[in-house]
Amino acid sequence: MRITTRRTIHRPADDVWDVVGRRFDEAGVWASSIAASRATGPATPPAQEGPAAAAPLAGAPCTARECHVAAPGAERLVEELVAYDDHGRSLTYALATGMERFARSAVSTWSVEARSDHESVVRVDAEFRLTRFGRLLAPVLAPYLSIMGRRNAADLATYVETGQPSRRKQRRSAGNPVLDRAVGLNALFSLASGGGLVLWSRWWAHEYGGVGAPVIALVGATLLAYAVLLGWLAGRGVAPRVGRVLSLLDGAWVVGTAGLLAVAGARFGPAGLGAAVATGLVVAGFGAVQWRASRTPG
Repeated sequence: MRITTRRTIHRPADDVWDVVGRRFDEAGVWASSIAASRATGPATPPAQEGPAAAAPLAGAPCTARECHVAAPGAERLVEELVAYDDHGRSLTYALATGMERFARSAVSTWSVEARSDHESVVRVDAEFRLTRFGRLLAPVLAPYLSIMGRRNAADLATYVETGQPSRRKQRRSAGNPVLDRAVGLNALFSLASGGGLVLWSRWWAHEYGGVGAPVIALVGATLLAYAVLLGWLAGRGVAPRVGRVLSLLDGAWVVGTAGLLAVAGARFGPAGLGAAVATGLVVAGFGAVQWRASRTPG
């Protein structure tokens, strides 16, 4: 899976590269998707001072960075530089840890090109080799990662052009990490639940008392869309009022599940009955945590 992002920035290319490349380890300062980042490898000497073996990373500020994020299914990412060209304003890094359940590998190349003395273009080419689970979720992962890429590029533009983090980054920094994490986990659970219903709709239709498979698939697709919404909210920082709304939606799901079990539960198969009860309990838990976190200052 490949995702390409481009963004025009109204600043000289060297100013953009200073943030993207020479301060590679400081992405947490400006990217709203990254709560914090730090270097986890040493800086490398310039090409003329270092051995030939260090040439691919000559002049790099570090050899790897650690990023703490709020994305569903990923909390701590370690990204290792595999190429760094200070003169050409480009770098490539590979994900070492953090998305194992979704991707076998993930490689991103960032480049900055001068369009004029006062304008430049940043381009990001990301390539993912998905796991089997990741391929099943590709229809959701692809738009989600594309949105995150555009958001990061916009955050970069704001930071380089104004010298200040974007409003989205500021909201994220001032937000409630417990609430964001709860919503992110809720997104991951909705993603897995929706994917399972879509992929095995016929089997679940039988377990749920013979309801039509298209109905089950529709419920699954709705959960997938809800997962994308939750992931987007978690990535930008969940406002307390939004957290309470999400808790009420979770409560409505629990009430609806209880009503469904009371009316038609006797026709459910063992797996259908167990899944309905377990899902209701998990959703109730998410709702309670989100409600409490939304009432507690970050």
